[in-house]
Amino acid sequence: MIATGIDGLGQPALPPVASKMSTKFYAHSSDMVNFEALQGKRVGVVGAGASAMDNAATALEAGASRVDLFVRRAHLPDIDKFSGISNEGLIVGYVSLPDEIKWKIMRSGYEFPVPAPRDSVLRVFRHANAHMRLGSPIVDAREYADGLIVRTPHGEVELDYLIFATGFACALDKRPELRRLAPLVRLWEDSFTPAAGEDCAGLAALPDLADDFSFKAKSPEHAAELSRVYAFSFDATLSHGKLTSGAPGLTEAAQRLARGIVSSLLREDAKIILKQFEDYSRSELQGNEWSPEQVVTTAHTKETTP
Repeated sequence: MIATGIDGLGQPALPPVASKMSTKFYAHSSDMVNFEALQGKRVGVVGAGASAMDNAATALEAGASRVDLFVRRAHLPDIDKFSGISNEGLIVGYVSLPDEIKWKIMRSGYEFPVPAPRDSVLRVFRHANAHMRLGSPIVDAREYADGLIVRTPHGEVELDYLIFATGFACALDKRPELRRLAPLVRLWEDSFTPAAGEDCAGLAALPDLADDFSFKAKSPEHAAELSRVYAFSFDATLSHGKLTSGAPGLTEAAQRLARGIVSSLLREDAKIILKQFEDYSRSELQGNEWSPEQVVTTAHTKETTP
C-alpha cells in the first residue's frame, strides 16, 4: 500500500523556468529550506496556496528584508468549491459517479484551486515588507553573482532566493518503488477521453484506480499483480473523490481500503476456504443433551379400538 501523502505517486512540480537557475538560489516548498539563512534577504515565493503563504510567512518571521509573492492569477483564490459540496453522500458515493462527472468536478478544481486559510494570509500581510504581485507568473530568469533576476509580464525583480510553492505532479515512473510497475498501470488518459476543451494533463496522468484503491492494468495479464498494490495517496482523488486529501473523508477511505483488502485476500484464498469448510467436522453437540428414553426410534401411531 502506498500511503505517502500528496507526493505519493510523483514528485515536486517545478515550472520550466527553474531549469535556468542553480539550486543554490531556489527550493521547492517541500524541501528543507534553511530560513535562518534568509535573514536580510530578498525572497520570492511562487504560488498563492497554503504552502506559499506558510513559506512566505516563515521567511518574513526569520527576518527576510522583503518577500514578494508571485501569483499568476489576477486575484487570490478565495472560494473552496469542495467545501461547498462536501457531504456524507458525496464522500461515500463519489466513487460510483460517471467518469464524465468525476472529470468535470476535478477539472473545476484546477480553475478554482483551494484558497489558503485566512489566518495564513493574515500571517503574511501583517508584515509591511510583504508584497503580492498579481497576474505575475515568472516567465524568465537569469542569475548573477549573488542572486536572481526574474521577469514577469510586468517587468523584472531582483531576488536573493526563490521558493516554488507549485505543488506536485503525478509521475509513477519517477518513483523508484514504482518504476517497474509504471508502464503497466492504467492511467486516466488510457481510460477516458474528455470533451473538447476539457483536456487536463494533470488529471490525465493520474491512475484510474479500482473501487478498492488498487491499480488497474493496461493489459489483463498484469491485472492480478497490480491488484495487490493500493494507491492510498492524494493521487486517488480523481477516482475516489477527496477521501485521501482531507480529514473529513478519512474514515470512509480507511474502511473502503480495509474492505477491499479483505475481499481481495478472500478471493485469493477461495479454494482454501472451501476446503476448510468441507473438512470442518467439530460437533457442537456432545450426545448428553438428552436421555435415551427421550429418543423415539419408530413412528408413533395412535392405538385404535377394533
